[in-house]
Amino acid sequence: MKLIAIDMDGTLLNSKNKVSKIQLNYLEKIVNRTDIIIVVTTGRPIEGISNFIPSYLLEKMYIIALNGTIILNQQKQVISEFPIINEDVLTLQKFALKHNIEMSILDRTKFYTLQEPISYIFRFDLHLNNMELSTLAVEDISKLKAIFKVQYIIEPIDVHNVYRTLPDFFYDKFCIINSAPYLIEFMAPCTNKGYAVKELCNYLQINMNDVYTIGDGKNDLPMFNITDNSIAMDNATDAIKKHAKYITMNNNENGVKYAIQNYVLN
Repeated sequence: MKLIAIDMDGTLLNSKNKVSKIQLNYLEKIVNRTDIIIVVTTGRPIEGISNFIPSYLLEKMYIIALNGTIILNQQKQVISEFPIINEDVLTLQKFALKHNIEMSILDRTKFYTLQEPISYIFRFDLHLNNMELSTLAVEDISKLKAIFKVQYIIEPIDVHNVYRTLPDFFYDKFCIINSAPYLIEFMAPCTNKGYAVKELCNYLQINMNDVYTIGDGKNDLPMFNITDNSIAMDNATDAIKKHAKYITMNNNENGVKYAIQNYVLN
């Protein structure tokens, strides 16, 4: 039995933020006619996936959402989840306040903001992920049941400078990634797509030699590092491609289908 972990943005989604009919039909054929397990692995929340993949197909896939912090089975029941300690979120809030950084908090179903109005970048990210927005008071952070991701929302030109100001101890408390030009994302320590794929493979008793990973971004590198069968999109940067065993077509040329046909099934 083989497992294919597929990133969404820049990989399964084309530059118009859609999954082509060709790839949808091909994935439907794979899940219905083979024993290959398809896993969607994304930085998006769960609700940010259903807009792009129809339910008849999604119900036959596993999901790794929010960059590895939630793993769902085909019935969309939680297999594993890795929330951030609420007290640590307050640490992020204090830093953001001191440096005048806009911040969002994500649980399983909602985006939270600590201030209104939100920026145009925040609105873009909210729309992209198809999430409900609620305003949260700082004193209510500790009351949230489970926080899976905190985001610093920043003008792309300023992201590098903010990275440089992050305290060293943040890297002990959080997994920190930059999966979009305008985001610095904080999750539970050691949490990433690669860790989640390994967790799922242990759960399903799948040998890592039978795992294939397809992606294009920095947050896909942990997936590339857990298997010898890593596949980078042609639209990925050279820095990403050098970590992959194979290079497939780009995301506007049905690169996921090409990868499965040529590197998984052959």
